[in-house]
Amino acid sequence: MDLVRETAAGGHCWWFSRGVLDVFPRELAAIYDVKRNGQAPHPRFGAGWRPAPVVLRKSGSEWVGRVEEAGDYRVIGRFDGRWRTVREVKVDAAGAQRLKLEGASGVELLRKRR
Repeated sequence: MDLVRETAAGGHCWWFSRGVLDVFPRELAAIYDVKRNGQAPHPRFGAGWRPAPVVLRKSGSEWVGRVEEAGDYRVIGRFDGRWRTVREVKVDAAGAQRLKLEGASGVELLRKRR
């Protein structure tokens, strides 16, 4: 990872290697240090090409949050400590969104840009 940064080679393949992601989650979090460094920019699209996730909060049996932009979103949920895509939704207008997602400990909406 350090060599990639030093040579500005761009890109990496952690997301293809479950053995690395599952075995070394703390080490990878320390390398990226998103809280201090922010999200890494995409090499072809630059910083800010995709808005931040919409973090939903639990309210009774639903997850609720506010979407600032209409469009297509991926719904991701955290189950047993791991995030996974649950489904895709089309949001017709900005505003409050409500979702039911049984068994999740966290839910976010990711804006699709493709």
